[in-house]
Amino acid sequence: EYFINTQVNFEGCRVLDLGCGVGLLGIYALLNGAKEIHFQDYNREVVSCLTIPNVMLNILKRERSTPEHEVHVLSTDSFRQLKRCKFFSGDWSDFSTLLAEKHYKYDIILTSETIYCVDSQHKLLNVFQKFLKPQGDVFVAAKTHYFGVGGSISFFHDIVSKTALFDYKVAQEYSSNVPRQIIKLTLK
Repeated sequence: EYFINTQVNFEGCRVLDLGCGVGLLGIYALLNGAKEIHFQDYNREVVSCLTIPNVMLNILKRERSTPEHEVHVLSTDSFRQLKRCKFFSGDWSDFSTLLAEKHYKYDIILTSETIYCVDSQHKLLNVFQKFLKPQGDVFVAAKTHYFGVGGSISFFHDIVSKTALFDYKVAQEYSSNVPRQIIKLTLK
């Protein structure tokens, strides 16, 4: 909803969907013109059993079917979209090492529900700092408070402020049974 309402432009961008889960954010970027999308989640099983199949389902077109036998053919356009995707799993520190070796930098980093663990927030910010292009944007979607695990928007804001590396802006607030925010970070 936020990307539609604010008309975030993914056209020609390299995008990272960090902590991707089923990959909804990256899929949205892919379907809206991103040049390259990297999907990353901690769990390899999530990437192989959820992310990749969901990406495939969203770009696959049923080209031809007969009553006796269904044949799914990847059209040229669908194949091009799939070639723009890369999939990764593992801890953010290991992922950072891999990104550094590949010299990847991102125009846009998208992440949702990744600040719940206080101990991981520094690793998350490290990925942002090292791999966001100078004019790039990070969008963090999160609940204002995570019960039982200690993470919160206010704690995340404090950590971001202490680094003094990012401009921090509340881009959107949602007040419902579970209050949420979308935070936009840019390098200073």
